[in-house]
Amino acid sequence: AISAGDIIVTVNDVSERTHLLALNAAIEAAAAGESGRSFAVVASEMKLLADQAKAATGQVRGILGEIQRGINTSVMLTEEAVKRAASGKTRSDTTQRTIEEITARVEENVQTFQQIVASTNQQQLGIEQVMGA
Repeated sequence: AISAGDIIVTVNDVSERTHLLALNAAIEAAAAGESGRSFAVVASEMKLLADQAKAATGQVRGILGEIQRGINTSVMLTEEAVKRAASGKTRSDTTQRTIEEITARVEENVQTFQQIVASTNQQQLGIEQVMGA
């Protein structure tokens, strides 16, 4: 698979070679004198295009760098969110267990209180029977 970086390197190489060819063509056109003048214009345009291609690859490289930084930041934020969610679940589970334990103790206390009330009623009946006797 060809990556964007490979394409940038290739375009950059092509633009550098085109720049060298344009420079050589300009030298040859100058050496040809008046008859090479129109070729010098073509060589100048080739050089301009090569410079634009090189500048474009620099811009693309910068954009790809920004995209990569954005992806890295996104990955880090996602990992942090996953860690926070896991931590929140752990706290939630602990809270749930604590509430269940408190509920069980309250139920035990209610049963104990009911037993105390029943015993007190029996004692009251016993006291009333003793008093009656």
